Amino acid sequence: MMNLMMHLKRFFFFSFLSVLLSHFQSMGQLSFSDSAFFNNTLFIENLYIDYPNFPGNWYQNKEVESISELYQQIDSMYPFHNNQLWNAYHQIGFNSNFYYDTILNRTIDTFNVQYQDDLFLCKNPFVRLDYIMDSTQRTLEVFLDSAKDISLVGKKAFVLLTGTGQNEMSQMIVNPNNYHNTNCYVKSYLTNFGDVYVTTTPNEDMRAIRFMGKKLARYWPLFPNFLLNYLNSQQHAMGINKLIEVIALVKYLKNYYTEVNVLGLSTGGTEALWVSLLSNPSATMVSSGYSVLCDTDSASLAVNAKFYGNCLDYFTKDTLKKYFQQSPTKYLFTQALNDSPICQAEINGQHSPNFFTGLNHVKFNYSYYNHSFPPCDIIDSFLHLSPTIPLSTQEFSLPQIRYVNPIQNELTIQLPPFAKDWQFALINIQGIIVKSGKLNADQNQVQVTDLSDGVYVLQLKHQSGQYENRKVLIRN
Repeated sequence: MMNLMMHLKRFFFFSFLSVLLSHFQSMGQLSFSDSAFFNNTLFIENLYIDYPNFPGNWYQNKEVESISELYQQIDSMYPFHNNQLWNAYHQIGFNSNFYYDTILNRTIDTFNVQYQDDLFLCKNPFVRLDYIMDSTQRTLEVFLDSAKDISLVGKKAFVLLTGTGQNEMSQMIVNPNNYHNTNCYVKSYLTNFGDVYVTTTPNEDMRAIRFMGKKLARYWPLFPNFLLNYLNSQQHAMGINKLIEVIALVKYLKNYYTEVNVLGLSTGGTEALWVSLLSNPSATMVSSGYSVLCDTDSASLAVNAKFYGNCLDYFTKDTLKKYFQQSPTKYLFTQALNDSPICQAEINGQHSPNFFTGLNHVKFNYSYYNHSFPPCDIIDSFLHLSPTIPLSTQEFSLPQIRYVNPIQNELTIQLPPFAKDWQFALINIQGIIVKSGKLNADQNQVQVTDLSDGVYVLQLKHQSGQYENRKVLIRN
C-alpha cells in the first residue's frame, strides 16, 4: 500500500462511472464504438500468457463478448460486501479438499513438452479449493510448490501475497529477478522449510477478465478507474474480496499444518497484516507494507478508501496494539533503506518500533535495501521466532474474539466490529456455569474477582448453534 500511490498519478472523478454506463446503449453484443471504447479505455493491461501465440486453456473465463458478460464476470469475481469481512473467518466453510486444476495444469504440461521448458518450475502447480460464505459459493486458486524435503510436506505452510503490479503471482514464481525476489528468491527458498502457497488475485494471471487479448485494467488509465468505481458503488471493494479469499485459505490450511505462516510485500504486506489480525496464523512477515504513519498519510488513506473499503479507519495503530497484546501470532515488520519517503520517515523516526515497544512477539528489521522481500538471512530470523504467549488465545470459529491468559480480576472478551448474536458461559471443573451472558460489540468485561483460582472452560455460543470451548486460567 505504501508504494502504490507512486504508480497512481491522479484522481479520476466518480462521474466516470455514470458516463461509462450511459455510453452503453445496450447490454447485448458490442457495437463498433463500444468495442473501440473497450480497447482504448477499459482493456489496456497485458495478460500473463500470450495465448494467440501459445494456445491452450490458460484462463478461467472466456473473453467477454457483451456488456452483460463484462458485468457478470465482475460480479462473480467480487461477490462479497465490505461488511462481510469482519465475520468472514467464522462464516467460511468448505465444500471439498484441495483438488488439482487439471485443465490449467494440462495446458502447462503441453507447453513444457512442446517448448522443452519448465514453466512454473514444478509439476501440477495449481490447486483449487471450494468454499462457501453466507450462502455464496466460491472457488479460490493457488500455486503450490511442496517442500523439497519430503519429511517436511504437510508440516509448515507459507502463504505468499504479492505486491502492486500486473500478473505478479506468475512473475514472482518464475522470474528470480522480479522485484519480489531482488534480495532472496523467496518462493524457492521457503521450499527448504515447508510447502509454499502463492495466492492468486481476482482479475490477474489466469483469472483475468479479457477482451481482444488484453486484461481489464485494475489501476489504469486513471485513478480510480472504471473497475474500482463500479466495485465501490456496490460496496464490494476489490481488496476486501481479496482479503476474504486469503482468510479462507489460511483457515483451511490451519486444519492440516502444524504451522501456517503468512508473508506479504508492499500492498501484499498490508493484506498479510489484515488477514492475520482476522485469522491468527502462526507468524506473519509484513515487508514495506505498514507503518504507524499510515494512519495519517494521505496516499495510504486514498488507496485504503478505494481498494479496501476504509479498513484502515478501523485498523489504526491503537487498535493494532490491542490486537497484538492478545494475539498468539508472531510478527516481523521489515522496511528497506532506499524505499519510498514514508518508509524512510518510518526508518528515521523508528515510529512503529517505539509505538509497539514491549511486545516481545512483534519484531522489526530495517537493515536492508530494495523494495523487495528481505534477504534470506532475515527470512531465517523470521522462521526462528519463538512463541512468547504460551497460554494465549486458541482459534475460535470467530478468531478475532480474544481473551488473555491467565486472567486476574476481569475477563475481557474482545469482539470484531459488527459481530452479533454471541453468548458466553464460564464453567468450573464441576461442570457448573458460574458466569454467563450476551456479548456486545467491541470489548466485554466480566468480573471474576468472586471466583476461586483454577482452570475454567469458556464457552462461546452463536445463535446459529455453533459453539466452541476453550480453557482459561484464573489467578486472582
